[in-house]
Amino acid sequence: MHHKQALKQASLVGNGERDSVVSIVEGCVSFEKSMLSNPDRQQLWNSCLSLRERDREKALLSSCKMRQ
Repeated sequence: MHHKQALKQASLVGNGERDSVVSIVEGCVSFEKSMLSNPDRQQLWNSCLSLRERDREKALLSSCKMRQ
């Protein structure tokens, strides 16, 4: 599944960033349920969009796009 692939790719990120990347993946999943009604999830989704702009984690971005 795309989510698990994104988490697998996230494991390749430096330890200092891994937790934040995993949190953003979880934020994308939460987005699917909350439809941006929760401010905290809105912030996580914005973080996901920021990652797309920087093009830092393509597998993660693909996971987010699937839920957009």
